[in-house]
Amino acid sequence: MRCYRYKLKSKVVDKSAIRQAVIKGKNEYCHLIIEPSEKLVFTHDGNITHKKAIVLGKEDGFYKWIQFIAVLMLGIAVLTYLYVSIYYALIPIAIMLYLIYSVYTNKDLSNVNAIDKKDIIEVELVKRSYSNTVGFDIRFKDSEGKRKVRRFTLPNQSANQLEFYEKAKEIFKHNGYMK
Repeated sequence: MRCYRYKLKSKVVDKSAIRQAVIKGKNEYCHLIIEPSEKLVFTHDGNITHKKAIVLGKEDGFYKWIQFIAVLMLGIAVLTYLYVSIYYALIPIAIMLYLIYSVYTNKDLSNVNAIDKKDIIEVELVKRSYSNTVGFDIRFKDSEGKRKVRRFTLPNQSANQLEFYEKAKEIFKHNGYMK
């Protein structure tokens, strides 16, 4: 079985045919699965198994850890204020405020591995000037009905950069994810 980056091919996995288009991103692969059920699946190695295709990914809990560290910084700030001085207490307070700001601004970001096509609201090609990257923002509703964003960053190609971006955009349009 040969796999082409931009062409649709059938791949037999666990005795079921999965028809898909694959886009190689900067750190992961995006599989636009057409059959048996339409969905987006993200993998790090580019190999998709039947189990990965049907199981929704879990959030990694990164923001829970950030919230925990923010609460820990509050405790350290209080103890520093009580036992040292108010000036030294400003350092953990500043760290805590930055962590709270980070959690608040990124609360809609998601890292799920699979998104059903029926849950996708829109797919948009975004050029981020602050990090000099181009990628797709995939807006969807999670299992609780909340709006989430899954970012898929495209690699920085040197010679064929614009052609690569247009081809990736065309694949999303051809499969009905973009208008």
